[in-house]
Amino acid sequence: MEKLIEDLISRLESEKTQSLRTIENLSFDDKSLECIHTGKIFAFDYCIDKLQGLLEYQNKGVAKNQENLN
Repeated sequence: MEKLIEDLISRLESEKTQSLRTIENLSFDDKSLECIHTGKIFAFDYCIDKLQGLLEYQNKGVAKNQENLN
């Protein structure tokens, strides 16, 4: 499961980078697309943060189980 979450994080970071590039390449007249991509970037950041938190929680649980076994 950890590998799947890491792959998802990687794909989200790739999409975030693509949105950042799109914003950089927009003309000054196209503010609506800039707002849409900015919103996507915030959403990607939120999801990445939550998925990383899930990995940390899982790793702490594994470490705690290891301690209990020893």
